[in-house]
Amino acid sequence: MKKTLIILSFAIALFSCTNGSQRKQGVYYNPEQGNAVLVQEDRSRSKYESNEFLEAFEDSKVTLTIMSPAIEGDISYESSKQLTLKLLRLVTSNGIGCLGGDPTYALVPVLTLQNKGVTATVPSKMTITYTMHLYVGNALTGEIYETTAINIMGVGNSYEKAVINAVNSIGDNREIKQMLANASNKIINNYEKDPYAIINKANEYISKDDIDFAYLLLSSVPDAATETYALVQEYLPKVQEMFYLKHSENMLSRMKDAIAKAGIAYNPDISAYHQLIPVGSEQRLVADKLFDEYIVKLDEHERLKIEQEIYMEREEMACQKLEMELSIQANQELMNTYKKLAESRAQTMYNVSTSSADTYLASEDSYNESGVGFLSSAIYRFGDILNSVEQMRITDVLGWVFL
Repeated sequence: MKKTLIILSFAIALFSCTNGSQRKQGVYYNPEQGNAVLVQEDRSRSKYESNEFLEAFEDSKVTLTIMSPAIEGDISYESSKQLTLKLLRLVTSNGIGCLGGDPTYALVPVLTLQNKGVTATVPSKMTITYTMHLYVGNALTGEIYETTAINIMGVGNSYEKAVINAVNSIGDNREIKQMLANASNKIINNYEKDPYAIINKANEYISKDDIDFAYLLLSSVPDAATETYALVQEYLPKVQEMFYLKHSENMLSRMKDAIAKAGIAYNPDISAYHQLIPVGSEQRLVADKLFDEYIVKLDEHERLKIEQEIYMEREEMACQKLEMELSIQANQELMNTYKKLAESRAQTMYNVSTSSADTYLASEDSYNESGVGFLSSAIYRFGDILNSVEQMRITDVLGWVFL
C-alpha cells in the first residue's frame, strides 16, 4: 500500500521564477503601442551570464555540502574561504552539486600542518606545507564513504599568504576525481536502497513543522537514483509549495523594504521577492498591489525596458539568487542539527579506534536501513570530523556565485 505524505492540501498554485510568457499576465506595466523604441544595443545587453554553479544548483545531481577548514593557527577566514571556493569548483567540475540542498552528504577538508619555515632568499619568504585530507561522508549516520589525502605547499610574504598560495595550488587530480566518483556511486546506491525511507523522513520533518528540511531532503534526490527520484516527484510540488508559503511573509517584508529604497529606480530584487510569494496567498494579494504601484512609479525608460524584457535576465538571476539563499540557509541550519546530534552521540557510542581514518570507510556490505532510511552502522568518526570544521558565510557564497 502506497504511503503518503502528511501534507495539508493547498489550493495555492506554486509560484517560482517566471519566464517571459508568464510575465505578460497583467502584472507588468503595458505602455501604448509606438512608445517602445529601444536600440538593439540596449536590447541585447546582458550583465549576467549563466554559470556552472547555477546549472549545478538547478540540475538533479548528487549534492555534497562543502565544509570549510577551522580558522586556527595560520589558517585565516580568507584562506579557509579560498579553500572552500576551490572545492566548490572541483566538485562542480566533476558533475556534483554543492550549493544548498540536503546536507546529509558532505565533503570535509582537514588540514594537518607538516612544516613551516623561512627561505634563505632576499627578501625572505614564508613557506608552509599541509597534508589535506578530504572526507566524503554521511552527516546523519557518521559514516565515511571515501577519503583521500594530498600534500600542498605555498610560499608567500606571510604565512597567511603562503597558506592561500598552497590552497591555490590544488588541482583536479586523479585521486580527487576517483574519490568523488566512488562517493557519488555510493550515495546513489544509498538513495535507491529504500525509496520510501525518504518519504518517511520528510513526513517526520513536516510533523515537526520543519518544512525547510523536508523540502531540502526531497529536492536533493538525484535523478540517477531513478526509482526514488520518480517517487519523490509525486510529493515534491506540494512540499515546495509549503516551503515558499512559509517564507512568504518574509519575502513580502523584504519586498516592501526594497520598494521603499528604490523610489523610481529599477531594482530586480523587487521582482524576485514578488515572484517567490505563492499565487493565491494573502501575502501575494498584497504583493501584487505593491508591485503594480511600483511599476507605475518607475521612470518611463525603465518601464519600456521591462515591457520589452530587457531586464528579464536580471530578474531571473535575482530570483535564482534568492532561491539559493533560502536553500543554503536551510542547509546550514540542518547541518548544525546534525553536528549537535553527532556531538551527543559521540559521548555514548563512539568506541571505535581512531588510529587510522581508513578504518572507518563504509564498505558496500555495510549498507543497511536505519529508522530514517539512511546508512546505519556504528561508525561515528565522521561526526567528530564535522565538528572540527565550519561553514562559509552565506553572503560570501552568494557574492562569489553572483559576481
